[in-house]
Amino acid sequence: MPKIVFILQLLLPFYAFGQYGDAPILEYQRPCHHEVVLLGDNINSDAPNLAPVRYGGKLYFSSYVFDGKHGKKVGRVFSALSEGPPLPFEKAPKEPGLNMAYTAITILGRRVYYTVYREDDKGKVTKSEIRYRDKNYHGKWGPSSRLPKAFGLSGCIAAQPATGIFRHNRKEVLFFVSDRAGGKGKLDIWASEIERDGTFGKPYNLPFNTAEDDVSPYFDIESQTLFFSSKGHRSLGGFDVFRSHFDPGKKWSAPKNLGRPINSYFDDLFFTYHGSTNESYFSSDRPNNTCPEASPRCRDFDIYRVYLKPTLKVYMYNKSDNSSLAGCNVELADTETGEVLRTYLDIEGNFASFGLEPGKSYQIIVSKEGYYPFFGGVNVGRKNVFRPVLREVYLQKM
Repeated sequence: MPKIVFILQLLLPFYAFGQYGDAPILEYQRPCHHEVVLLGDNINSDAPNLAPVRYGGKLYFSSYVFDGKHGKKVGRVFSALSEGPPLPFEKAPKEPGLNMAYTAITILGRRVYYTVYREDDKGKVTKSEIRYRDKNYHGKWGPSSRLPKAFGLSGCIAAQPATGIFRHNRKEVLFFVSDRAGGKGKLDIWASEIERDGTFGKPYNLPFNTAEDDVSPYFDIESQTLFFSSKGHRSLGGFDVFRSHFDPGKKWSAPKNLGRPINSYFDDLFFTYHGSTNESYFSSDRPNNTCPEASPRCRDFDIYRVYLKPTLKVYMYNKSDNSSLAGCNVELADTETGEVLRTYLDIEGNFASFGLEPGKSYQIIVSKEGYYPFFGGVNVGRKNVFRPVLREVYLQKM
């Protein structure tokens, strides 16, 4: 199928930086308590469904339609309300045979970036570039504009734009994926800071790129965090979603794997975050109810929504010698109502985890025969849902 070829080509798509150290594999293999839901057939079609991003009350995503005029499938961008039918985001490009995918809308909604590309008869990409359109006085999208020549190097892919704002200098920044020279691997993530007069700075390679493919960037402005998918960092399998925080010292933190259930043993890409609803969206080719088999012939990319819940991780130790303490009972209760929400009995190891609701307060009770019980409070903020709440509990023998 020709379109799949391009998808795989894109997916199998300098500041000071410290030494990297990926999270221990056993830690991110432990499932978090995020709730992952496959979106309905108003979004997920039989074609690959990619690059979901929510702006306002609409979800924008990329998929494929049959172009009767040219007798083949073409890539297009759609938008849809939660239960409504998908509608073309904009009119099809005027140039015949031109595909459009992967949108990124600036925070004020005044500019949209997107990828356009061409293929030959065998499905090989012959050209891929990023364009943009600005809103005019009447609130309509203006004509398409090309990025400067520094972005469209001959023979190189430029795709998957993402926008953001760096807090330390208040500059807009454009992230994108490219296989241009000067990178660290096959497909790398690059960035260009936009000056106040609208000019684009020279693209630079981000320091966490690997010798493999690093793709599908998304920047959360409030947390100054870049989410991306990679095959080069330690993963569960295939592409996993990672996050890296950008601090005022112009350093990127070591990438952290988002873990299960966002990541799987299949390819998980195009993760985006909608802060006001605490929901995220991503694309994955994992088996689901429409395609339960793990066979590549069956699988295709579908879009998922995930409600993000902060995770409480509790580790139990013997206070006398700091050794791990197995066989404990752990309870989680709502501080306001006193209701016990979940209980673990006689835990085999010394670890228990709970999914929490942002903005709420909880109490944890840890007990074990022959030890004094532990009571402790946990307050959950409304942000930092990707950072687990850690509690180390030391029980004293009676």
